Amino acid sequence: MRPLHPAAPMRSLTASLAWLALALAPAPVLADSLRCQGGLVGLGDTKLDLLGKCGRPALAEQRTVERGGALRSGPQGAVSQVASVPVETWTYNFGPRQFVQVVTLEAGRITAVARGGYGYELPGADMGPAFIPRARCDHLSIHVGDRTFDLLAKCGEPAARDVTVVRQQVVLQEAAAPREPGHEPGRGPGRREAGQPEAGPRERRHEQSREAPMLLQGATNSINLEVWAYDFGPQVLVRLVELEDGVVTRVDTGSHGYSR
Repeated sequence: MRPLHPAAPMRSLTASLAWLALALAPAPVLADSLRCQGGLVGLGDTKLDLLGKCGRPALAEQRTVERGGALRSGPQGAVSQVASVPVETWTYNFGPRQFVQVVTLEAGRITAVARGGYGYELPGADMGPAFIPRARCDHLSIHVGDRTFDLLAKCGEPAARDVTVVRQQVVLQEAAAPREPGHEPGRGPGRREAGQPEAGPRERRHEQSREAPMLLQGATNSINLEVWAYDFGPQVLVRLVELEDGVVTRVDTGSHGYSR
């Protein structure tokens, strides 16, 4: 979150010119892949693939978006689940003779590639290939049930780590209030005598609310879902380790590694 400061007149003019330039710039062109010196990356590839093939971006921006919200069935009833997913936007500047490339990643996976205008000649902008640390453990030494400390003690810090926070809330349905004897919907408690005026709109709404079931929200539970990527070099497949609240729940393989 950025703090808000009163803008001086010159700063406001500068901001206005920047917005005008952005509005007049050509719209980005969507693509499915990006070719770099290290190879081709596309939708679904990991952050480690992007780092290994394209290097570090000229600009990396981060934000969090919320996904989900639908009800699903659970042991205690219906559960509302919302995930706070890390979203990163990486901008690659390949110089004035090539187009700027903007890559969007969600939870460590490429979800979009967009092409902007021509790039810029920036002093010192060529940062070269990214440094990717090599895991110090054997690639077969990671197992389901290992804890965070086990991974760090055996293999060291991962080459990439992404954390998604999932909030779960139990939603219960309370039965409708029982009707009183002689009650008719929209007629108020008991039968109305002949000549008695009908119930007004406010009274009818109150009666209907008593007859309809109510949804009650229970306790909220948060789960940290992490994906760690360990690189063992170009001869061995990357290990993508999924952890739930600090415990390994799954180990997948990715592409060949990039560490040298």
